[in-house]
Amino acid sequence: MIGVFLISLLAYPVMYGLSLTSHMESSLKVFLAGVVICTAIAPLTYFLVLRNVPSTKDPERKIDLYFYVFTIFAFTAVVDFFLALTIDGVLSVGKFYLDEGEVYLGSGHGAFINYWDGTAHYAMYLYMTYAMLKNAQSLNSSSSNSKLTSYRFIGWYWFGSIMNSLVVFLPGNVVGKFGEFIKPSYLLNVPYVLFPITFIFRLISNRTQYAQNRLASVRKDEKKASGCGTSSSLFCRPHDLFFVLFFSAAIVFHMFRCLCVLQAPLDVVKLYVQDVEPYLADPTKYPLLQMVTYAMYYIPFYVVSIYVLISPSGFASDGLAVSERAWFPDWAAAFAGGIAQGQFSYIGSALHMCAPYPEPTWRPVSETYMPFFLISNLAITIIPQLFAIRCCYGSNPITFFRPQSSPKSTQKAH
Repeated sequence: MIGVFLISLLAYPVMYGLSLTSHMESSLKVFLAGVVICTAIAPLTYFLVLRNVPSTKDPERKIDLYFYVFTIFAFTAVVDFFLALTIDGVLSVGKFYLDEGEVYLGSGHGAFINYWDGTAHYAMYLYMTYAMLKNAQSLNSSSSNSKLTSYRFIGWYWFGSIMNSLVVFLPGNVVGKFGEFIKPSYLLNVPYVLFPITFIFRLISNRTQYAQNRLASVRKDEKKASGCGTSSSLFCRPHDLFFVLFFSAAIVFHMFRCLCVLQAPLDVVKLYVQDVEPYLADPTKYPLLQMVTYAMYYIPFYVVSIYVLISPSGFASDGLAVSERAWFPDWAAAFAGGIAQGQFSYIGSALHMCAPYPEPTWRPVSETYMPFFLISNLAITIIPQLFAIRCCYGSNPITFFRPQSSPKSTQKAH
């Protein structure tokens, strides 16, 4: 991890050097510089970090393409952090990129997605590369069965976070007020679409083994449980009852804010946008796309979550095998990452205008409604994080990994 960390710190001297050259006054040259520099990180990673790592055919222990990908992404995450500081007027080292690279980053939304990438995503990249490297180096240990360092939860969390960011960011750049400023550097976002999707298929492919390990843990906890703890009744699981109530309220809230950004002709909608969350009407269209994303993807997931919590025995009365149940915790982690990224960017942009890139129509949340704004937005941010932890690490026997024993399942197999 230290090697990846040191490579990522090269971002500042590279940006500083580029800012001093006159070649960065061309948008095409800015794009080509980005391609060359990111590509050069791969061989640098090999010579500084991976040259002495033992090779193996074990898919759980070998270093593969994604180690290089995450090292490059860690480097660009540091670049994004310095870009965010440039947008906020703290630094000037990234101004050439904001002028000739990705102009649309010069907004509140652009600043906060870069802050998130330069902090949260950066920490995830460091951890995942650390886990990959540690698993590979464990081949040198005396025991060939040494325990693997899992990065499954972080991998799914990162997938949800970065996909939420891109689903809002990429179309928002085109349909909003920055649509006429699309330049070649827009294509630098393509790897951030492709690699998360291929990476998540890799995690899906080894889901069965992960589920079996969790099942063993659940059975161990099940032996210790007694009384109401082993009951499938929702009222015997107060924390799950709380999540059901929360998701029900969140569905209504997300649907209402979707109506707000779609400018529904209702008086309550107009008053809400005018007085409570004026950023919903921002001409950049990022808040519009974020609220539509919540309505299209998060509401269906919340509906499924309610059903799973109310009916923990499974989706079918004849029982489920462990592999048929294991998808839900993965997606709980992904949606937790997505809502965290989306809300961080939305709340930050709604409360903070970047002075070097002022938006004439931007209005702050009024002091009268500030408590409601903070409580409601923080609630829909934090509670899904708790739900993801409950799904992925909870020890309750009524769990997503518990198989059902039923004679009907045997009949179904025939």
